[in-house]
Order: sequence, then C-alpha cells, then structure tokens
Amino acid sequence: MWKQTRVLLARSHKRVYRNYVLMVGLVGQGIILGVMVGVAYYQLPEVSTSTITIVSADARLLLLSRV
Repeated sequence: MWKQTRVLLARSHKRVYRNYVLMVGLVGQGIILGVMVGVAYYQLPEVSTSTITIVSADARLLLLSRV
C-alpha cells in the first residue's frame, strides 16, 4: 500500500512540474488563499469576558431547556 502511494505521489508531482499552467495556477491559488486568511485574521476584535460569560450562560440555558 505504501509503495503504491509513493509511486502515485511521485507521478502527480511530475505531472504538476511538467504542466506549467497548472503549476502557476496552484501557486496563484495558494497566494490568494494565504492573503484572504491573513486579512481575515489580521486584527481580530477583543472579546470581553462578560460577553463570553453571557454567551456561555445562554448556551447552558438552551441545553438545559431541551432536557
């Protein structure tokens, strides 16, 4: 099983390196996704502990009401 996996991975890597357009597309996709994730997590807002307590209390009440 591991030998077959190794062979198939090697083939797929060779296919990507031989196909220049595919390689450029994959690199571009990685850059775009990296920028999107970086922008999303760049400056997260501060969450106060009182908000966390209220949210967790509401969640507990919802869970208890279903019992």
